[in-house]
Amino acid sequence: MSADKLEARVSDLEHYFKMLAEMASRHDARNVELNQSFQTIVALLQRHDERLDEVREAQLDTDQRITALVDAQIRTGEAITRLTERVDNLAENVDRLTGRVDQLTETVDRYIEGRNGQS
Repeated sequence: MSADKLEARVSDLEHYFKMLAEMASRHDARNVELNQSFQTIVALLQRHDERLDEVREAQLDTDQRITALVDAQIRTGEAITRLTERVDNLAENVDRLTGRVDQLTETVDRYIEGRNGQS
């Protein structure tokens, strides 16, 4: 191989080496960017998981409160049923008492009329 060809070959190799060094530098910069992006994604996923945990806890609390409200509504309904029965019984007792008072009033009225007729 002649000296000119050898020199041209060395020059080409130097040029290719510089190109490879630049490519390696760009590759390293790209790796840094990708690593930063990966770290950002990991941080976002962790925050997302934390928020999901918060939502799950809030949902559990809500479910427990709804269950308590349903139970209270059932107990209230039962209490209203018992109260209605008692009011109905009271109304029946008042009706009976009113009947007795009416009977007593009639008896007293007859007695008074009977006494007025004797006087």
